[in-house]
Amino acid sequence: MKKFLIFKSDKIGDLINISCVIKNIKLNFDNCEITLVCSKYNSDISKYYPEISTILIFKNSIIGFIFKYFRKIFFYKYDYIFQLDGKKKSYFLCALLKAKYKSCVLFIKHKSILSFNYILKRPNYFISLFYDYLIECDEKLDEKTNYKYHYLSLYLSMLKKYNLKIFTNEHYLPFNGTINHDFTDYFHIHIDERWSKFDINFYNEFLDSLHAKNNSKKFYITSNINGNEFFNKIKINLNIKKNIRFNENASLDELVNIIYNCHTSLSSHTGITVHVAASFKKNIIDIVSPKLNLHYDRWIPLNINYKRYNINNFTDIFV
Repeated sequence: MKKFLIFKSDKIGDLINISCVIKNIKLNFDNCEITLVCSKYNSDISKYYPEISTILIFKNSIIGFIFKYFRKIFFYKYDYIFQLDGKKKSYFLCALLKAKYKSCVLFIKHKSILSFNYILKRPNYFISLFYDYLIECDEKLDEKTNYKYHYLSLYLSMLKKYNLKIFTNEHYLPFNGTINHDFTDYFHIHIDERWSKFDINFYNEFLDSLHAKNNSKKFYITSNINGNEFFNKIKINLNIKKNIRFNENASLDELVNIIYNCHTSLSSHTGITVHVAASFKKNIIDIVSPKLNLHYDRWIPLNINYKRYNINNFTDIFV
């Protein structure tokens, strides 16, 4: 039985972004064992995946992790280790573990001091010696080469390196949704803390866009726990409308179910909403600053109906 160890100790959307990596491994080796090292932030969503045999939560302390899971992983020899979160602590831990094959992304950052240009690599040279395959990712955002460093594509290339077949590159989230028959076929809008950074002109135009639809469209507007300034302003202005619902206290299951029932999910590239929506093959709309376009190009899911709007120009967004 093949044994895999995957490091993805970051956020919820980041874990869903590698869901097809997990699925492809299972489709190649039905009787394999997959251990996931995740964070406290994405541990709840990791429980959705029956393919994962063991979940280990990596908090902030390397020493704490080693002490807690020493017997579980340090005397264990894996066939494959994939370090997919790009964190220094994860690179270091992987270097300590036993495996037939170890793979990671080698991040390259261009730095400059006065007229002197130099390159920083993560992991560093010493740690990289413990990996047999490192795939390069230049962190310099360049429109001509950016497509080469799409993160999911890089992760899948690791599987190809070891002659694993790629059956799918689509996001995957096993979830038995509940259909809310009295409120369906709606736009889902997730307003997180990023929206509070948008100026008053954006707020007024967005509010006008919602008002303009009157009762012709339905909207389900969610937010992080207890809301935020932008969400609270929108709620005060539109709370009496029957075609708009609000929820700032949704649990993870509730938020996933809200996205499951929508036809389009809109956010300022909130990781969980974008990647959950992609898993359910929903239409996805991002409203972002144009300065971040190249950054988000590396994160968007593959094979989806995706649109991106500039925060300064989002006319006809609710067509």
